[in-house]
Amino acid sequence: MTDIENRIKVFLEQQGKFCNHPLQTELPNSETYELSTLAKTDLIKAIKTLQNVDIKAVNKMLDYVPQLEELRKQINKTFKSGNRVYLCGCGASGRLAVLLEYLWRQSFPDDKKENVIGLLAAGDSAMIKSLEGFEDHGSLGVKQLIKAGFQDGDLLISASASGESPFLLSATEYASKTSTKPWFLHCNTNKALKGRMKNHVIYNQNVISLSLYVGQMALTGSTRMQATTALMLGIGLPLFCNGSIEKELGFFVSFIKNTDISPLKDIIVNEAHAYENHEYVLYDTDSRYGITVLTDTTERAPTFNLVPFENQLDEDKKPSWCYLLFSEAEDVEEAWKMLLGRPVRTLNWNFETSFKRLLGFDFSRSIIELRNSYAAPSHILSIKKIENAIEIAFQGKIASFNVSELTPLFEQLFLKLLLNTASTLVLGRLGFFEGNLMTSLYPSNSKLIDRAIRYIDFMVNVKSGRKLQYDVIANYMFEELKKIKPNESIVNKTVAKIVKTCCK
Repeated sequence: MTDIENRIKVFLEQQGKFCNHPLQTELPNSETYELSTLAKTDLIKAIKTLQNVDIKAVNKMLDYVPQLEELRKQINKTFKSGNRVYLCGCGASGRLAVLLEYLWRQSFPDDKKENVIGLLAAGDSAMIKSLEGFEDHGSLGVKQLIKAGFQDGDLLISASASGESPFLLSATEYASKTSTKPWFLHCNTNKALKGRMKNHVIYNQNVISLSLYVGQMALTGSTRMQATTALMLGIGLPLFCNGSIEKELGFFVSFIKNTDISPLKDIIVNEAHAYENHEYVLYDTDSRYGITVLTDTTERAPTFNLVPFENQLDEDKKPSWCYLLFSEAEDVEEAWKMLLGRPVRTLNWNFETSFKRLLGFDFSRSIIELRNSYAAPSHILSIKKIENAIEIAFQGKIASFNVSELTPLFEQLFLKLLLNTASTLVLGRLGFFEGNLMTSLYPSNSKLIDRAIRYIDFMVNVKSGRKLQYDVIANYMFEELKKIKPNESIVNKTVAKIVKTCCK
């Protein structure tokens, strides 16, 4: 059975929950229906539209301040007892866990550096590309948590945008039986999750489940945007805030409301133009912003079905449109240490999770010459802290944003918002989504298969006025999925096939 055939088989076994109980994070946002058009015709308005969605999401977090204060108390209690806090996530939420550990290590002296451990499903190897085999198998969540040294008295904080990752659900269940009550943070309502899963951890009285629902994503289903923002605040504020969480959060809401981010326009235009010309971009940054920049650039691949970062160990290297660069790093190991702020942690359970495989992703200055041999021309896009400002520079254009009043947590979050806005609109200008539907997604798991089916249903109805059964659409999509190539839209190809064959 091929990987695609297995994916289809697993989806069909779970199809009922997707049909009957859609998640809020998967539904379209009514404020961004025209986003793809605005990205091409009115970039300033498009930037402002995304900024407004971000403002509302951050402002919504004020509703959860009492729960965040409780989490802060539990974190402090854990530290006082001499135990550690483990942050656990998959994909975007896992990279967030690693980022928060990085910030912790930069903020506290040596005797406290090991107090916070950020766990990403499949280990540091998955910083580049999520390994679905890990996210979809609960036993691996337990195994990795144990390997990381989790013990009685430690606190586990699990973060899942959808709230459905088997890896996280099993890890949380394990922690609930062996240690302090774990926290499970997600971005859907408990009601929706209960309708989809009868054995979810939210039923477990030894787990504290916290829904951080902040509304629909600006780009439908793209939880790397507002959902991950909510999780970053939901964990970061209890972890780092010394004063009033409500006041700090209110200050950040005011900051993003009053900050003009329209200078991103020229950067967006130039980057989109480079890709149109079949040119490449190296994102040059430093240790301060490394994880945030890496997260945005790597997550473009699954979001828009682009070629992911290539590994230098592969003989047939298909270059990604953009790549990470630490121009100050002399070799690959130094680059990874700059990125993580600690030694690399690989599981070494197979080749994909091995240290050798990880070092095939070279972000040192050597990558400039390496990429020029097979991915030329490559342009440098710089993201650095210059005095008190985040400075983004590309092809003679500079966007500078004063962050002197922000804490390290808010500085990273603000950079995340800037990069999410820029990368989304770059791909919008290139036609990688329609309206606010992520038509170029690659359905690599059951959740994304369901998402694609819903997008196809919507677009077939718009183009032909017809409504087809869920099963019928799924069968058409499965046939196209067997033939799809990188940079092709599974949604658009399936819609075209349906309109041609059954909507004449």
